[in-house]
Amino acid sequence: VQSGLTIADTGGATFQVGSQGWIDLTPGEVVTLDSDGWILANLTVHNRHPTNSQFIRLDVENGEWRDYASVRVNSADSSFALDPDLKRVVSVKFQMSETQYLNMPEDEMIFNITVKAEGDDDVAEAIVNVKVVKDSSAGGADAQSGGGMGVVDILIFILGGIVSIGLVLVLVKVIGSTSREEEEILSLSSYQSQLEETYGSMPAAPDVPVAGAPPSDSPPALPITDTVANSAYGGTQDIFEQQVAPPPAAVDPASDLPPGAPPLPPGGLPEGWDMQQWVHYGAQYREQHGLD
Repeated sequence: VQSGLTIADTGGATFQVGSQGWIDLTPGEVVTLDSDGWILANLTVHNRHPTNSQFIRLDVENGEWRDYASVRVNSADSSFALDPDLKRVVSVKFQMSETQYLNMPEDEMIFNITVKAEGDDDVAEAIVNVKVVKDSSAGGADAQSGGGMGVVDILIFILGGIVSIGLVLVLVKVIGSTSREEEEILSLSSYQSQLEETYGSMPAAPDVPVAGAPPSDSPPALPITDTVANSAYGGTQDIFEQQVAPPPAAVDPASDLPPGAPPLPPGGLPEGWDMQQWVHYGAQYREQHGLD
């Protein structure tokens, strides 16, 4: 190319913008939620490209549902690869808390949720519908704004009243029992005072001597009158008169050995041995311990 030479040419190019029809999203039937919680809305993703596999990513676009619920694509379906001319059913999770459910402005609402799919060769959108029906007994934002109470608040109020009444009854019972005990103590004290006033001035009854017993002022008996203690044995005559049994005759351990058994060591059978073991292994034991 020479310096200063200008090169020019003309031609045409085609740019594909928007959906090309290679991704098809088909929403399922309308699902209905009739309480707080969550529900899944399904739609079918179809890779219509005849030769190319596509890596597809799904997401939910913001809408009016943001004021009443939380919506997201199921985590297992948020991104995946889809081969040519294959389909896959994916789920969108629609969830409402108890507060969101009770604060619905209407008893029945239909939420339109836009799901967007982006693939390697195309993009597509579809709308899934979720119907929420509020139970009339659950109340709503209008009833709450008017000063009314919800079912949960009423139940808590009733339960609190029952517990309070029970505590009051227990307290009254405890106070009554304490009062009765104090009255009984006062009655016993009064009765004891009356007895002291009636019998306190009377002299004490005299001591009556027991027949055969020595007078209380008589001196104690002298040991000289104790014939047992003053005997020749000093009260131990029975011990000296006991017969002493002769000691048992010594038993020769060798006489009790079975045939073929070697003599026992001085301390008898070794600890943990029985006679049958000694018959078979006694000679070896004596040899190892220098007894032979």
